[in-house]
Amino acid sequence: MKFTRAIVAALSIFALLSPPALADHANSYGSKSSASIKPFKSTFARKVSQDDLIFGMTQVDKMINDRKPMGFLVKKGDPIYNWAARQFAGEACGEHITWNNQEDLGKPAIYKADHCYPSKEEKAFIRIRSNNGSGNFYDEHSLWESCIFELHNIRNFKAFDKVYNDACKGKLTKEEWLRRNTMIEYKSNKAVKDFFYRNWAPFLTAKGIDYRLHLWDVDWTPETFEQWIGAYSDPTGYPYDYWGTYYDSQIIPYLKAMKSN
Repeated sequence: MKFTRAIVAALSIFALLSPPALADHANSYGSKSSASIKPFKSTFARKVSQDDLIFGMTQVDKMINDRKPMGFLVKKGDPIYNWAARQFAGEACGEHITWNNQEDLGKPAIYKADHCYPSKEEKAFIRIRSNNGSGNFYDEHSLWESCIFELHNIRNFKAFDKVYNDACKGKLTKEEWLRRNTMIEYKSNKAVKDFFYRNWAPFLTAKGIDYRLHLWDVDWTPETFEQWIGAYSDPTGYPYDYWGTYYDSQIIPYLKAMKSN
């Protein structure tokens, strides 16, 4: 039996808490220009080369071609385009990330995107659904939100892999599995929220678009993990519908198989 390490993003969960006042964000982040976005200070040894950047740009071009609304908003040479190309090139996780145009994520329709982090068994990729499965297509803002979330979330692949390996060694209960994975995704939510106000909001403003009309789902993310995870109490929703199901359908059968050998 093949046990995949593909990681899903907690991306399409609607806000359950009151979003912070926009004025607070404006005061916190100021009016930083989006003329350029600082490269991510990766902890990985391999530096992104010119060939890597060409690879990254090729992946972004493929993504924009497959999810055409994305090209309505971001053009080649824009700071967001350049940032995304660097992430695909290897800046995010030290290895190339491939664009995967597959629509079926094998997950509930509420999840718009996911990623597979690099491992010995699988190469890294991200994929984004074009629609919700009911004929409603996502607009350019939603698609870019999904992309940027995944390119942040994949940075935590070593942490995800540690949780996965601990679970496969029988070290984690289901509750511990849920908590550790969601703590990683909470970290991603915080990072993406910061990216929105430091880079995305100024980018939209420069294009004459009111960013307040296009806030991302992570905007409601509170200051503590306990506040954040406490909002997800529906046993049929996040994180139980993916992380919980994965533990039951993948980890438990694996542990039983290992025990019987």
